[in-house]
Amino acid sequence: MVYAEPGANLSQYERLHITEPLIAFKKNWQRDQNRKVGTNVSSKDMDRIKTAAAELFLDVFTKELEKGGYQLTDERAEDVLIVRPAVLDLDIPVPDSMNATRGGSYSRNFGSMTMYVELYDSETGDLLAKALDKRESYDNFYMYENSRPFIRRQARRLMEPWAEALRKGMDRARQQTGAD
Repeated sequence: MVYAEPGANLSQYERLHITEPLIAFKKNWQRDQNRKVGTNVSSKDMDRIKTAAAELFLDVFTKELEKGGYQLTDERAEDVLIVRPAVLDLDIPVPDSMNATRGGSYSRNFGSMTMYVELYDSETGDLLAKALDKRESYDNFYMYENSRPFIRRQARRLMEPWAEALRKGMDRARQQTGAD
């Protein structure tokens, strides 16, 4: 779902400021994980996952936007768009290192997450657009060990289309005015 303010125009924005993304787990995620035999996810574990997810999100978006020629900045100016992202309903398998058992855990898919983003003018603070999109990993009938590298790769695969969609949207706005 995408909503844009009537008359919103993104063509003036050459630079972007991405705020720290909010990361929120699916309701009762910790409780549901801890009901599995041999799993013990603490609040500290959840904080580590949130931090890692936020860092990955910023890495994915930074690389994609810079690839499109956009500069990231902390400055507020007429050519700066504020991107305020959130990853909601994060539902992933528990990385093996958090399991109490010595044996590994396996799953057929990574899980799911919902992206929510708001775009604001950096000078006025006006909300220009917002979008919401849920992504789920595919179930390909193969079992994968729930290792941190596997989970990170799968999370990246779910985040990359969002970053590409933002860059392409900014590119379309640029082209509509003939700007470079």
